Amino acid sequence: KQISSWIQPGKNQPITAAQIKKALGSPLISELAGKTGTKPATVASGLAKSLPMIIDALTPDGDTDDAHVKKASGDLDLGEIGSLLGSFLR
Repeated sequence: KQISSWIQPGKNQPITAAQIKKALGSPLISELAGKTGTKPATVASGLAKSLPMIIDALTPDGDTDDAHVKKASGDLDLGEIGSLLGSFLR
């Protein structure tokens, strides 16, 4: 329901740092913290604050069509965005 709210028009439902940590797992959050030189809690709270806005911006008016995502992301399609995020998370 939360993720759907980020895609669909209207208000984005919040997500907590604890929910991010549960979804991604402590090892990944710790790895990201190590790569960014921050604390795991900072990574989780930063993702909780920014992820809804990022998804919302990439799916204007609830449109998940690659053409709209490419326009919003500087010509990257969903697969490329997923690859970029995946490489960041490794």
